Amino acid sequence: MQKNSKPLKPDLFSDNKNGGNDLPLYLFHQGTNYSAYDFMGAHFTVRNGKNGVVFRVWAPKADRVSVVGDFNGWNADANIMERISDGGVFETFVENLYACHGLFPSEA
Repeated sequence: MQKNSKPLKPDLFSDNKNGGNDLPLYLFHQGTNYSAYDFMGAHFTVRNGKNGVVFRVWAPKADRVSVVGDFNGWNADANIMERISDGGVFETFVENLYACHGLFPSEA
């Protein structure tokens, strides 16, 4: 895998402890977040000075959600997602993840 040579944008929604996710989550659960694609899914970003990918999914009935792949040996315990809303949105950040299985940084 090759490292991304372009600078990555900081994760604007990473401050979920201090309300950074409040508005996008509120709008998502109201059905009015018309740019949920910027918040949900997988996004290359910088968090706490580290390059990686933030993953967010909506799994309202799930007790536990993990990100697995060959990058972590398909280990379901390696990247467990944290529930960040009572409505079932989960999130995790995987640092040093560059390009795998069709996930590549965009030039946006």
